[in-house]
Amino acid sequence: MDRRVLVVILLAVIAASTGLGYSLWKPKPQNITYSTSFVSARATSTTMVEPSSIEVKTTLTSTEATFEESTKTMLMENLPPEGFLKYLFTINSTWARMVNGTKLCMEDGILIPLERKFLLDPARYSEQLKLYYLSELERASPELADELRKIPESDSVEAVEALEDIAYLRLLSENPDVEEAFNLMVKYGRPDPSSFGYKVPKWNAELLGLYQLAEDEEFQRNDLVALSIAIVDGVFRVIGDEAVQNQVRADDREMLWLGREIIEWQVKKGMTPLSDLPLDAMLYWAWRGTTTMCRGGYWALGGGPYPLQAFMKEKMTLEAYLWDTTSPDTLKEMRIDAERLGWCKGSDVNSIVASIEEYFYFSGYKEHWRYHYTKSKGASDTIMDVDGVDVEYGEVVNVDWQYHERFKKNQPCVGCCVAEVALVDSWLKSLGISANSIARWPLSGRYIGHNHVIYYEPRSGVWKAYPKQAELGLEQHQMDTQNFLVRKLPVKYCFDSYYMLKLNLKDIRFLFVENGISSDKMQEWLLN
Repeated sequence: MDRRVLVVILLAVIAASTGLGYSLWKPKPQNITYSTSFVSARATSTTMVEPSSIEVKTTLTSTEATFEESTKTMLMENLPPEGFLKYLFTINSTWARMVNGTKLCMEDGILIPLERKFLLDPARYSEQLKLYYLSELERASPELADELRKIPESDSVEAVEALEDIAYLRLLSENPDVEEAFNLMVKYGRPDPSSFGYKVPKWNAELLGLYQLAEDEEFQRNDLVALSIAIVDGVFRVIGDEAVQNQVRADDREMLWLGREIIEWQVKKGMTPLSDLPLDAMLYWAWRGTTTMCRGGYWALGGGPYPLQAFMKEKMTLEAYLWDTTSPDTLKEMRIDAERLGWCKGSDVNSIVASIEEYFYFSGYKEHWRYHYTKSKGASDTIMDVDGVDVEYGEVVNVDWQYHERFKKNQPCVGCCVAEVALVDSWLKSLGISANSIARWPLSGRYIGHNHVIYYEPRSGVWKAYPKQAELGLEQHQMDTQNFLVRKLPVKYCFDSYYMLKLNLKDIRFLFVENGISSDKMQEWLLN
């Protein structure tokens, strides 16, 4: 291009950009797929910029070399960010749309000279820019920056963007729970090799999950949804085989989309949005593994045929992962059915919980549930062929099967109380209600024990239980003492519970019905 023509274009861009808002020139989405020539870590690096069937391949190398030094100086120093991007659009519209759509190099609203150089020549400046983002992050959290340096990465544009997104998610956050979530990742995210019977990653698996999410999707300010998904699914990145790793990445992306949809739906209904929940509630909402962190067997604690503890010695297969976890697609469908059945007419979480619990386990029990646990002599009341597995002691914690093969076919759902826990837990999460569960068994007396859901009620800021569940079986045994466990998430890559001993019905009512458990106390139990 003739230098005089180029200068005229630049002056026109500068003049046009002065006083113009970012949105005035933002190109209309057109659905374009771009791929770059300097991707190495993944076999393909195709990113949807906007929806379209047009695929444009661009080689973004040495564009800068075509400009004379004086022109480069003008470009670096005189154009405001919106003007620079408008000029970039005249150079390569596909690349510019990607930059604009992902806010590449502009998470903080500033476009420094190094970022401008990168946008003109990504291949040459990608490593320098990643080092810059790490140095910025190191000022606030040197430990986090150090953990990120250990993560295997590529030299792709997505890798640069991911590092930028993570750095500014931490640096620009106004929510203390975001900082606490990063602290949890740094403290617990790297697995201890001595705890496993196979080779485990040397890097932080929870941060790897966040890194992959950042490559695949855009974060929002104070994005506790993305952080929570990455934290709780870190365990599957450690214990899962290669097929599990790939599925977890896809599921995390779907779960992030689902979280965004749920938040919009909640706001329209006047509910407290998921994004406003405290960290403990967010982590439990993001967990799709129901009760499988516990043991399985006679005591029906919820591990089912594939308790996660079993995969400390051998890798988890895709079959086991799919059996143990509720898919984001199922959760999306569950919300539709909850609305159809009138379970969430209002915005009160207590009323929503009551509607679901009554439908399956109380007023609707005879029609909607078939109880299986043990036979008359104590042997397992086996349920045959639950997604290819014969289930002992009623531990049907495969929610996908329960929902699609029983509920959707107008058949009663099946299993013991822990199966009802898994189903209700997932249904509440489909509505953006955080849920966990407890198990109790007698220290004295004759009642065998019970599992039931507890849920976070955002207006009062406490964890509660549906009163009928908390009292079930104890009405005639009010002085019997019970031992309790509250299920803990495997954020430390271990499978444990928080125990409470020697509680009677009065204590139980006080804790889970009348008073509730504070968010701070639940987080303390989670990490104890």
